[in-house]
Amino acid sequence: MADNSSVSAGGDLREERRKSIMEAAIRLFAERGYHETKMDDVAELAGLSKGAIYLYYKSKEDLFCALLEEKARQLLPTLQSVAERATSVEGLVSDLVYTQLTLRQDNMDLFRIFHAQQPRADLRWQRSFEQIRLHLEQFVASLAEAFARFLPELPAEECRSLALELLGMLNMHTVDWLVRKDVRPLVARAEVITRHFLYGLEGIRRTQAVHGACRP
Repeated sequence: MADNSSVSAGGDLREERRKSIMEAAIRLFAERGYHETKMDDVAELAGLSKGAIYLYYKSKEDLFCALLEEKARQLLPTLQSVAERATSVEGLVSDLVYTQLTLRQDNMDLFRIFHAQQPRADLRWQRSFEQIRLHLEQFVASLAEAFARFLPELPAEECRSLALELLGMLNMHTVDWLVRKDVRPLVARAEVITRHFLYGLEGIRRTQAVHGACRP
């Protein structure tokens, strides 16, 4: 019977290899795209044999989907915690914009991969993208709840729209940063995005106040 230290060492080695595969896959998928990346290339960059790769992932498709699912699971708690710990709507927007841009900048290869690929018809891809969609929906719901907490005068659907609009602004700025090959860090745009969003939000609040005052 193997002692606990041997079992632990084996588990650590397996996890270390899995991380090496993931890191190599992220880099290659981002640089070459899904179709041009070969499992041989992933194995070489990870410092493993091709056979070893298949002990962890049965196909390139399985590796790609597992990569997206794992990263989505890792990032969601960080984003949700920002929404939950906010003490004002201004702080919520400012902290969320900064955190989102920082995460995107630190995981830019993943962002490129996700936006370059479209879901395919087979079941594995559909299941993977559905999980990512559910993670995103959880975050949108958390953000909408945070807006509702600070803006009780707004209907729930409008708070959800605010959450979607903020994410839309972040997406547009991220894509613009990539396309223009901006030499500044992506997070340098945080102040401008925050200011513009809060300016628009103030207009919504003033309009809502006027409508409320006009009601009999």
